[in-house]
Amino acid sequence: MRALIFKNWYYIDVANHSDDEKEQAIASRNIQVLNPLGKAYCSDVAWQLIADAIQVYGGYGYSEEYPVAKQARDVKIYSIWEGTNFIQSMDLVGRKWRLDNGKLFSSWLAEEVGKYIEQNKGVSGLEYEFKLLQKAFTSYKEIYMIMIDYFRNNVRLVPTYSTRVLHCTAMLYCGCLIADQARVALEKIEELGKNHFDYPFYFGKVQSAKYYIRNIVPTICTLADIIKDGDTSVIDIPEEAF
Repeated sequence: MRALIFKNWYYIDVANHSDDEKEQAIASRNIQVLNPLGKAYCSDVAWQLIADAIQVYGGYGYSEEYPVAKQARDVKIYSIWEGTNFIQSMDLVGRKWRLDNGKLFSSWLAEEVGKYIEQNKGVSGLEYEFKLLQKAFTSYKEIYMIMIDYFRNNVRLVPTYSTRVLHCTAMLYCGCLIADQARVALEKIEELGKNHFDYPFYFGKVQSAKYYIRNIVPTICTLADIIKDGDTSVIDIPEEAF
């Protein structure tokens, strides 16, 4: 999530200060896609992570005197401010996907995700991770086509799945970002050796990437099956049922 946020800030700097018009245009395109991801995915997942952090204190009870209690209160508002996260998800699938007749998002997906995976799939030590990223990328493209079909034939399903689609988009991109950190870390490990004082830091980067890509990114494939099913029960249930 930190990589996602800093990457977006990098593109904001490029868009505002680069002298290269093509570079500015690419950065502006990337900002359009990454803004809703950084806002909604990060604040949604941060809430879950802080809830897990509270669990660390075990049977002590609610840890009001520890920092995580304050963090839980503080982080929850981020999913509401600046447009609720549901609105951010609708901005992604309902607006950003359609900009420039769909070319803006499709070019981002191909160049920032597809091209990256293709160029790095042979990285020694991360072969399996890039295989998983490729599988997730294939599933995501399927999600994209399914959602486009829902826009045309069953638009009620678009808001039903929009938050999950945003999360899938962010997980895929974050998988690429953290894989790139691992790629650089492996190069540094090769350069410095295992006895260097920075080895644990770089080794930790590799292990963090492996965990995220092996345990989080495959969620995209599962969500592809769910979205493809097109279940309308949440829409069809009558108000009186509650």
